[in-house]
Amino acid sequence: QSNEYKLFNLQSCVAIYIGITIPYVLKLTKSWKLISKESNNMFNEIKQLCDPKDNFSNILYKLRKCIPPCIPHISS
Repeated sequence: QSNEYKLFNLQSCVAIYIGITIPYVLKLTKSWKLISKESNNMFNEIKQLCDPKDNFSNILYKLRKCIPPCIPHISS
């Protein structure tokens, strides 16, 4: 897992997810093939965490379960 995920830095997890999923990055198909299985698994965990379904219920659940200190995601 990423350091941000382990440290409950949810704001950084969301920022990483948004940065990786912009169309310009998603179009880099050759680069995506070079990503290790471990990194791909980490990305999938962050992707699941950042799912906007049910008003970001996964982030809210993680926030309730975390042991302080924690950096919450503050959405606009």
